[in-house]
Amino acid sequence: MPGFNVDSLKAVVAGYGGFAVGSKYDVMIIPRDPSTLTGVITSMLQDLRFLCESTSLPVRSLATVDSQIHGPPTKMPYQSTYTEAAFSFYLTEFMAQKKLFDAWLDMIINPRTGNVSFFDQYSCTIEIRKFSRRAESPNTDSPDYSVKLIDAFPSIVGEVQLSHSAGNEILKLPVTFMYRRWETLN
Repeated sequence: MPGFNVDSLKAVVAGYGGFAVGSKYDVMIIPRDPSTLTGVITSMLQDLRFLCESTSLPVRSLATVDSQIHGPPTKMPYQSTYTEAAFSFYLTEFMAQKKLFDAWLDMIINPRTGNVSFFDQYSCTIEIRKFSRRAESPNTDSPDYSVKLIDAFPSIVGEVQLSHSAGNEILKLPVTFMYRRWETLN
């Protein structure tokens, strides 16, 4: 059995291609049907892949219930549960990204009438792809790991902090998406 030393760690990590880094990723928001996102400029959704400042790979957990036939209770899984997905987008000078997500929320629930649109009209697919440190382009290189959020829609368009002391700091827009489930693509 190999000893506990740095060389053993290096050998194991090298066998898997090195440590993963989180700085090369791509986020694509793909509308179910671009014509149904009325008021949302769907070509701008493609631009968001370059403006996504941060995201996380999604969480999946198992809901359990106590089962006791004999002896101590045992946790038995009965359903997968999925949490929200948080994204942060850089804002450009004319706040186009904020306007896009505001319009998307208005399309989901009309703020004047309270009418709710049909789910198929506002939901989308979101692909999150993580690339190796050696990747040159998300258009030509294959991701090391990728997931697809199915039936996603923005549920929270967060606040944008304005401050005189911020100087030339780039504004960021936090957006939270709900989704039905996710699956791995590779």
